[in-house]
Amino acid sequence: MKKIVSLILCLAMVLGTVSVAFAEEKVKENVIVALEEDLTLLDPQQSNGTTNCMLRWMTHSTLVDLDLVNGGFVADLASSWEQTSDVDWVFHLNESATFQNGDPVKASDVVFTINRARESSFTSDKVEWIKEAVAVDDHTVQITLSESVQDILFYLSYSTMSILSEAAVNADAEWGPNVGSGPYTLTEWEYGDHTTLVRNENYWAEMPKTKVFTFRIMPEASTRLIALQTGEVDVCTDPAPIELNHIEADQNLTLLTMASEKMQYITMNVEKAPFDNEKVRQAVACAINKDDIVIVAVEGRGTVTNTFFSVGYGRDAEIDLYPQDIDRAKALLKEAGYENGLDITISISGEEKKLQALVIQEQLAAIGINASIEELDIATLKTMFKESNYQMSMYNWANDSAGPDNNVRPILRSGSGSNRSHFADPYIDELMDKALVEKDDATRLSMYKEIQRYVLEKAPIVPMYYNDLYVAATKNIRNLTLDPSFCHRYAYSYVVVD
Repeated sequence: MKKIVSLILCLAMVLGTVSVAFAEEKVKENVIVALEEDLTLLDPQQSNGTTNCMLRWMTHSTLVDLDLVNGGFVADLASSWEQTSDVDWVFHLNESATFQNGDPVKASDVVFTINRARESSFTSDKVEWIKEAVAVDDHTVQITLSESVQDILFYLSYSTMSILSEAAVNADAEWGPNVGSGPYTLTEWEYGDHTTLVRNENYWAEMPKTKVFTFRIMPEASTRLIALQTGEVDVCTDPAPIELNHIEADQNLTLLTMASEKMQYITMNVEKAPFDNEKVRQAVACAINKDDIVIVAVEGRGTVTNTFFSVGYGRDAEIDLYPQDIDRAKALLKEAGYENGLDITISISGEEKKLQALVIQEQLAAIGINASIEELDIATLKTMFKESNYQMSMYNWANDSAGPDNNVRPILRSGSGSNRSHFADPYIDELMDKALVEKDDATRLSMYKEIQRYVLEKAPIVPMYYNDLYVAATKNIRNLTLDPSFCHRYAYSYVVVD
């Protein structure tokens, strides 16, 4: 038998097949990704922007994660969990898990993260139903809820709920939150230029293939695509819709696509005139032709929506309170005291938002609203949102936790950091809380439909359309997992070297 095996090996070596069969796939050491927007803050609990969430999936870990392929949840830091009563959950941590500084991930770090999350407007809504979190031992956490919350696992899987190192945060309040337990470490951040993530060689779970990821900031879609075509970058996020046919025809590139949960919407600051007047907001809603906006802004590659709920549970697909009606819009302006028209400023950031604004500017002119367009960088615009220092803007929201409550609570809850319109209504606050704990499915569904109808009548926002999702990349890209919220998963992607 040994002689036969030896003979086969000799023949294989002569034919030159052994080295091919057992050769390891060569991968590029540094994968470069071109992004439109940069990080805005380094603390995971202080921003839920797309870029922030996307990079935190690489540097940090959550208790559980969404299964983007099959639905449901998969293990992350918690290797297993169980619900022991209506309000009690127990999570068992992976005993091998460590932070990037080498410290083990302990139950006390989970408790610290949850308690710290109560202090941020971007995370407080994820933990407000957690009555108490207790470290039973180093690797066991018990979470007790104030009521039986239906979406608790969705909340805990959200990237802003990444588990932080208590010791690292206490030692350095500014940089400490960057110490995560993910496969990559953030080593460099030059705002407006690039962010560098380096593989954590002591990572406790499956080791990624790519050693370094560089995320370069290129606000213009044409610049990102040219950089991809010339080989300067390996991935181009959000290519211009007008270029998609050219990308598909290029044999050196691949175009990745899927349906998305990213809703484009108009937001009006209800704390500032003239949008503190409900009838003015309704007039804007009546003046808008969403089909025209989709055609101009994304070459028709989007799906018009009349509600802010993504496709799935809770969405009222039949609602349509504001078909375009110029006469009704003018009448509403007259009722609001603006019969002779008014001047406003639309503050925006990014190419797609500029195209939206140009169409909306023309549509509003038809009812007597003269809109000027103010272009800003994303950090400045977000500061204006936070300070309630704007009139109208175009923005987007993606239900990236997949739970129905996340369609409404972040963008419409009183005091939420993502509530760009500063809409505050006790009725809606109470109703979303009731829906979250309602066990009867039919009753819960009716509550979500009532939320949509009530909010749309008040019109702090005007939902426009859901984007189709596209990522252009070198043909040699492998294992890039797209996320319908645009927070794509890069950690285990790599580029094969020809």
